Amino acid sequence: LLFAPAHLINALSLQLPVILIASWYGTSIAGQFILAQKIILLPIGFISGSVGDVFRQTISDAINNNKLDARKIYLRTMKSLALIGVFPVILIALLSDYLFPIVFGVEWGKAGQMAEILAFLFFFQLISKPLSSILIITEEQWFDIMWQILFFILSIGGLYIGYLKDDYLLGIILLVIGKCIGYLINVIICYKLVIKHSNISL
Repeated sequence: LLFAPAHLINALSLQLPVILIASWYGTSIAGQFILAQKIILLPIGFISGSVGDVFRQTISDAINNNKLDARKIYLRTMKSLALIGVFPVILIALLSDYLFPIVFGVEWGKAGQMAEILAFLFFFQLISKPLSSILIITEEQWFDIMWQILFFILSIGGLYIGYLKDDYLLGIILLVIGKCIGYLINVIICYKLVIKHSNISL
C-alpha cells in the first residue's frame, strides 16, 4: 500500500518543477526547460527499460535462490550502466549549447544551456532507475516512501533557492545537484538492501 503514496510523491517531483519554473520565470523559460528535459531524458526510458527487465529477473533469482551472487549482479549492473552513460554525458555537456540552436533554431539557445546542466542528471538517473527495482523486489516500502520524500525536498529546495536569487540557471543547477544526490542515495540504499536480503555481511 505504501507504494501508492511513493508513486504520487515521485510524480510531484517530476511534474512540479515545470509548474514552478513557469510560475516563477515565465512560460518561455519553462518551454526551454521542457525541451531540454525531453531530449536529455528520452533515451533513459529505452536503456533503463531493457536493462531493468533483465536485472529484475536475475537479481530476484539471485536473492531467492543463489544468495552469494546477488551483490555481484548489482555491482556489475551498476558499473555497466555507468559505462553506458559516461560517453553521452560528455557529448551532451560539451555540445548541447552549440547544437540546440542549429537543430531547433536560435530561439532555443537557452534550452541548450539547460541541456548541458541536465546531462549530469541523465547519468545518475540512468544508473539509479533500473537498480531501484530492488525496493519492489525486497518489498521495502518504507525505504521507498522515505526516499521519495527526500528526493522531493532536494528537487524543489534547489529550485526555490534559485527563485530567491532570481536566477533560473542557478535554480536548475541546484535542482540537478539535488536530484543527483537523491539518485546516489537511492543506489546506496538499494545496495544495502541487496546485502540485507542476501544475508551477506560487509
